[in-house]
Amino acid sequence: MTFLSRFSVDDARQHEWIACLWQGSVPASMTVRSWLYLPGEPRTVLLIWDGDDDARRWVDRTFGPFGRLHTEQVADATPGMAMAVDRDLVGFERWLRTQDVIEMTADEQRRQVELRRRGSAAASPAEAIEAARQWRAETDEDRPQDVQNSTR
Repeated sequence: MTFLSRFSVDDARQHEWIACLWQGSVPASMTVRSWLYLPGEPRTVLLIWDGDDDARRWVDRTFGPFGRLHTEQVADATPGMAMAVDRDLVGFERWLRTQDVIEMTADEQRRQVELRRRGSAAASPAEAIEAARQWRAETDEDRPQDVQNSTR
């Protein structure tokens, strides 16, 4: 599982936190992906990490007592965003078929690729918006009412 933790250390306890960070063992499942400092005060960091329940307890125990900590499970769809930036619709379609971030049927996958194809073919943001609205209208016509309501 991938998590994002936002941590703001209490300045008065920063040294205590650093000492405890280095104390003891760390669960084998704990893998740090990124440690990112945000600008401003109080000093805040984003920790993006992978792990299991043991790793989550370690994060809570190691960071929580020394400041404000908020952790949530996240879905990593980085490859999909990277393909959007690279304008790689073929790669995106391939990734979408094999990803496990969001559950969707093969029909929904085709619809999602079609939306992106229309956006890619648009000559301007205004045309892309119009293409998206047309896609939405067509998609809503094709879907049962209960599915439409559950995706909004």
